[in-house]
Amino acid sequence: MKKIIIASALMLAATTSSFGAVKGGKVGMDFAYSGGISALALSGTSVGVWWHLTDAIALRPGIGFTNATTTTTNTTTNVSTETKVTGFSLNVGLPIYLAKLNLVDLYVAPEFSYTSTSTAVAGTSVSGSGLAIAAALGLQIAINDQLHIFGELGGGYSSTEGTSGTTRTKVDGITTARTAVGAIFYFN
Repeated sequence: MKKIIIASALMLAATTSSFGAVKGGKVGMDFAYSGGISALALSGTSVGVWWHLTDAIALRPGIGFTNATTTTTNTTTNVSTETKVTGFSLNVGLPIYLAKLNLVDLYVAPEFSYTSTSTAVAGTSVSGSGLAIAAALGLQIAINDQLHIFGELGGGYSSTEGTSGTTRTKVDGITTARTAVGAIFYFN
């Protein structure tokens, strides 16, 4: 029985450290689609850099952009309303790898972000900005040494302010809407 436990422990140690998909010193670029973490509900495409400081910690700065138009029609009055949202975000994340199992890596990623948006609804313009702190649980899967895909799910706290004419609003809140899927292209 002791031999089985020792053999199992050695196999687990080999699969969680020797064959981990990411190594310290790797640098890559990611392209992702993400759901926003602020009350401004900014979501869209983002581009960033993954710099693996060690085998267990990476630094992930990035920028995001969204440009969306939505048209809603009131069926009773047959009046259409168009909503246009344009925004960008700057963020810095710190993925911390918890487990490395062959080609799949499990990590937790605390993140800080700044978001700025401009929304136009029926001739009324609203601009806003916000700060958010979030954390996500993620999986990173190595397709090969240079290409990895990832997915994240989590939540955070955001504080946003918006201005429409002379009206100023402030919204603080906790959200569970932190999601992202994407691909990382490693240079080395």
